[in-house]
Amino acid sequence: PNGPRHRLVSAVSIVHQLSASNLRTKSVTLIHNPWATNPLPLDALPIPQTTISVPDGRIHRHDGRDHADIIGVPNPWPVPN
Repeated sequence: PNGPRHRLVSAVSIVHQLSASNLRTKSVTLIHNPWATNPLPLDALPIPQTTISVPDGRIHRHDGRDHADIIGVPNPWPVPN
C-alpha cells in the first residue's frame, strides 16, 4: 500500500533445487525488478530473463543461453563412466 519496496534490487536469479547432479536439467531465470532504482540492462547477462511491464503487469519472457553452456558444464552431464 505504500508503493514499491526494495528498489535497490535490480533483479533476482531463480532456480528450483539446483544441485551438482542436475546442472543440465534445471533452468535459471533472471527476473527483473520493474521498480529498480538502477535497472539491470537485458543485455548484461545472456541467460533467459523475465521482465514485467508497469503499470499493466504484463510478463515478458526473453530467451537466452543455457547457464550450463555458459559455465562450461559438459553435455551429457553427469559425465558417463
